[in-house]
Amino acid sequence: MTDKVFLASGSPRRRELISEITENFVVLRGAGSEPVWDNVESPLTYLNRVLEHKWAQGRELLIKSNEDKSLLLVADTIVVLGSKVLGKPQDSCEAIEILRLLSGRRHEVWTGFCLDRARVQSPPKHRTVTEVEFRNLKLGEIKDYVRTGEPMDKAGAYGFQDRAFGFIRRVRGPCSNIVGLPVMELRAVYEGLQ
Repeated sequence: MTDKVFLASGSPRRRELISEITENFVVLRGAGSEPVWDNVESPLTYLNRVLEHKWAQGRELLIKSNEDKSLLLVADTIVVLGSKVLGKPQDSCEAIEILRLLSGRRHEVWTGFCLDRARVQSPPKHRTVTEVEFRNLKLGEIKDYVRTGEPMDKAGAYGFQDRAFGFIRRVRGPCSNIVGLPVMELRAVYEGLQ
């Protein structure tokens, strides 16, 4: 019998990816909000702060419901251009601006995650980095993509698994990481906890 995993994320993409590892998972409602990036902190400092924040939220919920022996999974994905974090766009103008920044350039997609027993106060943090290079994008195709609404809930204003796939020239690293969870890395941690 495998341990139940509480996934502190409402992302349908993360639900699909965790289901490749285990079917014994439950989406944990009420956990997973993200603090705002302070542009004086490094991307790694920010990612670690987000993971700690989400872990504390999820852990508290599971302790209150006597599920602290279960596994808790928190994750966050950020897009990093140079030393700047490109988060989820607030509106279509910001989505256009972000995609123009990424046009013709390389950037990195970082996914950090913690998976451990909910009773653990400070679990190990894991991070996987994938390098992505966009081809040169025309303003018209950026605007057409933004009009679909797809970029609005995604870090870096694009989804690897949607129409933006056509923007990508090259990928170095795990593709599942771009979608929201590095499946191979997560599986190794999960199996180590069984």
